[in-house]
Amino acid sequence: MAKKIRFPLDMGNGIEVRTLEELQENFSVEKVLGYYADGKLVTWLRDRYLDDIADDISKLNKDDSDFTLKICNAFGVEYNEEVDMEALEERNRKLSLLKQYTDKKEYFDDVDDIAFNQDELYDLLDEDKHTIYLCGDKFSIPLSKRGIHYIGVNSPEVVITSKEKVDFKEKEIQFENVRFDEKYNNVIGVKGMEDAERLYLEGKVQEAFLTFKEQVENGNARAMYYLGKIYCNGYGGVQKDEELAKQWYKKGYEKGDVLARINYAFQLDDENEKKQIIKNSIEELKVVSQNNIVAKYELADLFESSKYVEENYDTYISLNKECANAGFWLSMNIIGNAYYNGKGVEQNYEKAVEWYKKSAEMDYERAQYNLGNCYYRGNGVKKNYEKAVDWYKKATELGNSDAQYELGRCFSSGIGVDIDEKSAFKYYLMSAEQNHLGAQNELGAAYWFGKGVEIDYCKAVTWYEKSAINGSEYGQNNLGVAYYQGTGVEQSLEKAIYWLAKSAEHYQSGKENLFAILDLTPDDDFLGFYDGALYCSQHVEHFTEKVCEIWWAKSPNDRKIIYVDRCETMSFATNVKCVHNDKFTIIAISNIDTNTILQIKNGNAVVLDQWNSSGMPIYAVLDKNELEYGEDVVNCRQKRKSLLLS
Repeated sequence: MAKKIRFPLDMGNGIEVRTLEELQENFSVEKVLGYYADGKLVTWLRDRYLDDIADDISKLNKDDSDFTLKICNAFGVEYNEEVDMEALEERNRKLSLLKQYTDKKEYFDDVDDIAFNQDELYDLLDEDKHTIYLCGDKFSIPLSKRGIHYIGVNSPEVVITSKEKVDFKEKEIQFENVRFDEKYNNVIGVKGMEDAERLYLEGKVQEAFLTFKEQVENGNARAMYYLGKIYCNGYGGVQKDEELAKQWYKKGYEKGDVLARINYAFQLDDENEKKQIIKNSIEELKVVSQNNIVAKYELADLFESSKYVEENYDTYISLNKECANAGFWLSMNIIGNAYYNGKGVEQNYEKAVEWYKKSAEMDYERAQYNLGNCYYRGNGVKKNYEKAVDWYKKATELGNSDAQYELGRCFSSGIGVDIDEKSAFKYYLMSAEQNHLGAQNELGAAYWFGKGVEIDYCKAVTWYEKSAINGSEYGQNNLGVAYYQGTGVEQSLEKAIYWLAKSAEHYQSGKENLFAILDLTPDDDFLGFYDGALYCSQHVEHFTEKVCEIWWAKSPNDRKIIYVDRCETMSFATNVKCVHNDKFTIIAISNIDTNTILQIKNGNAVVLDQWNSSGMPIYAVLDKNELEYGEDVVNCRQKRKSLLLS
């Protein structure tokens, strides 16, 4: 049976009471009456088995003139104030409404100063409030009332009735996180947010971008979200700037916009904070998404593969279909991907092309690239390299690095265009500067072989290194060869084998080059490096002092671990010992004799073996059946890590 959670009562000033004694000591008539009105008071009492008091409270009539006195008497506290129950109920009503829009504590603390409709705004102005929060769809602002700071909770529209630009500073009127109505925006020569959002939905991102920049000057939090989104992804050909995107997301979040809040959360390193923000924003996002396509798209995104909500790919597809059918280009491309990959829907290349084309024609560069791939491969359409190139060019103009890379390949190989190595170099450079690892490798090759540019081995190595660090097995191979030859870089056998060993895990040429350097034959069973350990098999005799030196430099760990199988363990250990005096561990998978164990142990190494026949102490037991080639070597090492000697 689940443990019952007993909530405390907040008496204000950060005081929470959990017992009757604490309640009596910190009694606040206003707070207690509030809990009476929403039913929490009786629940709190019954949770603590204070049924007599709970029964007395339940029998009271709030309309009685001495109601407050009776409440105080029930708890045995002195009665010293009268509370307006109607005002208290009104406050609870506002709190309930506010929860539908936000979870920001400062709004709840100032709930009495929030207007949810025009009449409530007038009431607050009658009370001479100088800071008024607006939470609703639309509010008309009386310009005759000076010295007011209006703060939008949910970016509401404010109507300014004026035929000329208003000097709000002179009137001491401030606005924060609101949207001016379209008529007033026309008066001051600025397109309204609705117009900007319409442009964005139509794929006219650059036009919308300029308007959003104007709107943020008015403190519009939703415009801050859009700027963050555009900068983060480089939509519409706008220069991608992830740091600037984070800044705008944060500003929008601080001003209360739920879309900015969600995207800001995804930028955080603290997983707990990220999870809490998203969890607290989902209900508000659902409310906003009912009348906003972009909000619905953001809601859908949470259901794709998020660990912050229960994963539901069907919901992800369903919501994106609604957005796509409403004409949103981002969702059109997502539905195209779904049909292309057969994920969430039955695979259908023709339908994929249909959706890609709709999105591509609205100038979404990713959809243009995807459509180019369909023409290139003949998926869903007749193969047509010329049309593929046309779509790659469109996507390239809007800054898509994948399209730039593919266009470089087309010009390099004469696919859909005449061979033009200078053009290929130009597009590879565009893509490489956006950190595309394939383009970085191709750019290195261009400098290495003089394709479309003069030979420059140093620049070739620079680009090979960028590609290698980013994880390209081709770049790793090419960089390894450069180090081996000493071309464009100082010769280093150690670095050559380091990069070739990385490449060899995924690239045949990398493995062949590595074998050539190590004087191995294709029959040699070289299993490579795993998690800083060197794994060898019966052909260990090929691993000379040179190999030991390279491996020693490659392993990042202070303790070096070598796995060997069916070999002369002692002779190999001697080779390692000749090169380094540091500690190392040899794990022998096959049985070896006790003398070998002792000799190596005295030689500053430890052999971990299966149970030996002499009955001598065992340092660790390694069952060969537990150890498979590949990553399982690492897993086995982790399982036995606690058994290794320090």
